[in-house]
Amino acid sequence: MGADHTPGPWDAVFEDGRWLILSEKYGHRHATADREADARLIAAAPDLYQALQGMLSDRDFTGAIRQARRALAKAEGVEVPK
Repeated sequence: MGADHTPGPWDAVFEDGRWLILSEKYGHRHATADREADARLIAAAPDLYQALQGMLSDRDFTGAIRQARRALAKAEGVEVPK
């Protein structure tokens, strides 16, 4: 089963009193959110999806785990680890 969504990266941007989830690469506005935490989680969705795919298909989890940590940091609004 393949993904049927706009590939990331998505960003959460506060504009005109609401949170927008944007994909500047593809020029789409995906959603709006009332709360920052919701916007960050939605914006991290493509990254989380990709990390989970990596964990299911990669015998060496090192890269997939690193990717998952970056996606969770993005969702939590903290500095993204290298």
